[in-house]
Amino acid sequence: MMLINPYNVAPSIPSNAVLYLEFNGTDGQTTFTDSTGRHTPTGASANTKISTTQSIQGGSSLWLSTNNQYVRARASGSSSNDFIYTGDFSISCWVYQTGGLSGGHVFSTGLTNTGDGMCLVVFGTTIRLVTSTFATILEVADTYVNNAWKKLEVRRVSGVIYILKNDVVLGSVANTNTLGNGNMYVGGNNAFASEMLGYVDNFLVTKG
Repeated sequence: MMLINPYNVAPSIPSNAVLYLEFNGTDGQTTFTDSTGRHTPTGASANTKISTTQSIQGGSSLWLSTNNQYVRARASGSSSNDFIYTGDFSISCWVYQTGGLSGGHVFSTGLTNTGDGMCLVVFGTTIRLVTSTFATILEVADTYVNNAWKKLEVRRVSGVIYILKNDVVLGSVANTNTLGNGNMYVGGNNAFASEMLGYVDNFLVTKG
């Protein structure tokens, strides 16, 4: 059963948004649009595509049906610092997992095993925010189930990082480190490992 925002109206784009992937389009579409106009996202393979099977808003979402799939937003030029976080930021999206429950990457920035990145990883009973060497920044308990929409968010405000599910804070930790680097990977990481399986909608990144 498809779940759609009953108003079917896209939320307004915040003035401090640096990436907004609404994943609107036709079934099977393999091109993606950043509604902020700052990036030109690309899929990891021809199987990374839009699906009209599930959606929160707009009638479609990103469909990740197997490993070796993600959508990448490249950091370059005037947007080269979009995914480096020295102060307040928020990264949020709606996810509908169909598999990959153990270690599924919702998003990641930076290069795996270099220590300069940041990943949100969903396990069976926890949600973890980790560095790209998998050192834990924040881990929260959560009973996570497949085949249901939920909103996940990582937010830092005034030196405190929060993990939220459905706009409810699950945990927090003091952190003023510089986080993130390089490109943004939605639904996986650059090493093609532990990708999330399922659907992603309304992926939004803000800074400041």
